[in-house]
Amino acid sequence: CAIVTRNGDDTQIFKLNSTATLKWNLNGVLDDSLATLYSVYYNQNKNVFLRTSDTSNNLTKSLTVEKNDPFNGRVSGTITLNNGTGVLSVELKNVEYEDSGNFTFEFVSTVLDSLPTQEKVDITLDVQSGPSKCGDQDLSKNFTCSKGDEISGSVTLCGKPRPNLSWTIGDQSINGTIDSTKTDQHQYTYSFKHNVTSKMCGESVSYRATGFKDNEVGSEALVVMGSYDITAPVFIQDRPCPVFTWDSDNHGLCEVDLLLSFPQNDNNFRNLTTNASAGSFRDCCFTAYATSVEYKTMVYLKTKDGNRFEISDINKPLTTVGLTKTTTTTTTTTATSTKNLQTMLIIGAYFGGIATVLLVLLVIFIVYRYSKQRNKDV
Repeated sequence: CAIVTRNGDDTQIFKLNSTATLKWNLNGVLDDSLATLYSVYYNQNKNVFLRTSDTSNNLTKSLTVEKNDPFNGRVSGTITLNNGTGVLSVELKNVEYEDSGNFTFEFVSTVLDSLPTQEKVDITLDVQSGPSKCGDQDLSKNFTCSKGDEISGSVTLCGKPRPNLSWTIGDQSINGTIDSTKTDQHQYTYSFKHNVTSKMCGESVSYRATGFKDNEVGSEALVVMGSYDITAPVFIQDRPCPVFTWDSDNHGLCEVDLLLSFPQNDNNFRNLTTNASAGSFRDCCFTAYATSVEYKTMVYLKTKDGNRFEISDINKPLTTVGLTKTTTTTTTTTATSTKNLQTMLIIGAYFGGIATVLLVLLVIFIVYRYSKQRNKDV
């Protein structure tokens, strides 16, 4: 039976900057040996960095740290035996990524009139951590943009194993890349690029990274569309008064209002605000005497407490749309043409009736003359 066995898994994981404790179980150590050596090596190095020796199988003592200590005084070791059964422990403080490696415990015992007993058992130390933000790359607070713009962002994270990062805008996953790595420092830079649509206004660009023991880190930034324009604006003559119509895109979580200004015949203006999603406005009190309309859009974001604040340019100038008059002329022309056609039909019917009467009289006259001539001949 083996005298030395590892306490735990072959590979043992410890968090960065924590204290790692590696243990080997001892069972069946003989008493009154000529010499029993307890030695610890690191990464197959032939030079021992921890050692002690004794002849008893009942003891508690510290291991000696040799001059070739690869951990600069952060390591210590102890052994405890009670009737040949016990534990040898190696304790390493403030572990660093670079401390990861193989620790080999070698047991050598020499007993009188017997061959030496030698056993070696490895434990692999794996130092992990993260993900955590590091370097100078992180998301900005907001992305101020317009429809169709390309936005981009980067974040630098450290961790072992390499953090697994995903990007989203609202509920939509977007693609990203790993732009650079510093494997020796376990540092990685992640980036994304994406074209903005109007419905992304007010959404959050965010990332979520997972790593060591399902630890996670993340951040987010708002998509702020500082400008938003309606399309196909038309101010057209209609009954009972002109109507202003337009098209608008889905503007996501943002609220978009339309400021309308109608000039009146007394040189004053009548102003009002309506929601851009309405698509049209007609109120004869505003439009009846207006020969044009001036407008501009105003974009707002809502806060968590239900208030809202404007994110568009408050100094944005108004756009003017003139009144279009097309329907009246067309209607009049159509009505006139219809009336003329009716008149022509009446006149045609009148003269057609007269012609029919004359034709009947002519037939009667011809029959009469023919009958009279025949009687004369007889």
